[in-house]
Amino acid sequence: MRWGAEQGGGMIFHKHKVIALVGVLSMVATSAWAAAAETTASRVFAADSPSIVVVKAIDANDHALALGSGVVIAKGVVVSNCHVFTENGTESASVLYRNKRFPAKLRYADPDHDLCSLTVPGLGAPPVKMRGTNALEVGEDAYAIGAPEGFVLTLSSGIISSLP
Repeated sequence: MRWGAEQGGGMIFHKHKVIALVGVLSMVATSAWAAAAETTASRVFAADSPSIVVVKAIDANDHALALGSGVVIAKGVVVSNCHVFTENGTESASVLYRNKRFPAKLRYADPDHDLCSLTVPGLGAPPVKMRGTNALEVGEDAYAIGAPEGFVLTLSSGIISSLP
């Protein structure tokens, strides 16, 4: 059975628009830092980068099909983009953290919003600290920490340019 077909749930992954999940979660997470005038990108990176992991879609022969970013939101729970796992032949997933590989199991998927969560037993990465999006303000500094294409711990900065 393909990894994208949830047993008993009838869920099938489809390709959807790409949402910068890690960027969004990192902005929400680090916006608590952004409220303080003394906050710098390096402080945000130091505080939040331990919560960022690489997620890997794997075929039946244990070959990587796709790599992406993930954010630890609770002990042993990682959120990533569903599109990382839509590659043909995806059989399983793993999470890479501090040069160790942990098997991951699909916990929940929302292909319409390109989000999925994975259960990752034994993962010791700390959960990211978040604050509600209702506390964001246009013009606030925003930082995105990620691992695009497996390139571990990149940092980008910007501002909150608009809110719904």
